[in-house]
Amino acid sequence: MGKHVEVIARGVIIEARHVLLCQHAKRKYFYLPGGHVEWGETVVEALARELDEEAGVAVHVGPLLVVEDHHFTQNGKRRHEINIIHLAHIAGRCARKPRPVRSREKGLKFVWCPLKKLGKTQLLPPSHIPIVRERARLPLDFLAVADCYDIEREGQSELARAGISWTIPTRSAQ
Repeated sequence: MGKHVEVIARGVIIEARHVLLCQHAKRKYFYLPGGHVEWGETVVEALARELDEEAGVAVHVGPLLVVEDHHFTQNGKRRHEINIIHLAHIAGRCARKPRPVRSREKGLKFVWCPLKKLGKTQLLPPSHIPIVRERARLPLDFLAVADCYDIEREGQSELARAGISWTIPTRSAQ
């Protein structure tokens, strides 16, 4: 790749004390799901689009967790990524155990990693591990709020006490 900055939308998706991770078939490391932001789309739209394209799942994108700047070398080439990480939830799921997420792309797989084993997983960049752990401290009900609560009637006061604002994004005008 030439000298440019890649803007990556990523999601922390936690279901039943597991976090959803991606892995390319030829690599041993894992990373948070998501992908490149395309010209004219928001980060929220990019995250939703990437998960639809790669896994065929609709996601509710929640609050921004962190923006991280990463410089690294991959296959002998210098890379520069800005990772914009949101809390997200797979629509329609309020599961007691994680249900499989199947990849639509050859060579890419999705894995549910138990949170207790996250520290032993080669998640790149390693700075994402404490981000996932911090969000995992929320009660599971909050992580699935878009589907498990009627936000207007049941969940809003509980969400506010936990410091969470949650909106279901709509596609912006092009």
